[in-house]
Amino acid sequence: MKKVNNKIAATIAVSLLAFQVLPAHADSISPRIKKGTKQYSTERPDSSFYGTGPAGRLTEASNLRFLAEKELADNNIEEALRASSKAVQLDPNDPGTHVLYARALTAKFYSNENEDKIDEKMLAKCYEEWMLIYRHDSDQEEQQEARVQVKRLARIAKGIAKKKQLEEQQRAEAIAEVQKQEKK
Repeated sequence: MKKVNNKIAATIAVSLLAFQVLPAHADSISPRIKKGTKQYSTERPDSSFYGTGPAGRLTEASNLRFLAEKELADNNIEEALRASSKAVQLDPNDPGTHVLYARALTAKFYSNENEDKIDEKMLAKCYEEWMLIYRHDSDQEEQQEARVQVKRLARIAKGIAKKKQLEEQQRAEAIAEVQKQEKK
């Protein structure tokens, strides 16, 4: 009887070592998206409704994701951006939240495209967020979407840089021409 109990105890000990409790991530395939120093939102968590613990933050983030998806579908970009940025602030490890935030940022960037000047800060934010998704183990479809967006945004940035270089060259030529005229 004692031999059987020892075998059972040994089996239980080995199985406990084999099945160690690992920390749960919002998305287990993407544990490399870490909470950094980047601040996505200045809004405070709604602790009066959701509580002050981590479960309350994750629940609020989940509700904000649903709201952001609805607002994006309704083309209410500002509200979608607000909700998704707060959701990322509350749950930075969830790649789906980052995708939603990147989609809202991109929608805002392209909605401002009618203006004469491209918002380079918004372009940089979009690019940075899509690169975060592209580099990490997110869903394959989301990585493909991120890849397409990164390429598109990189082309826009390259066009802006080329335009600035051309303007700088024209400015230098104009200055050289003025200096040439002054010498005569």
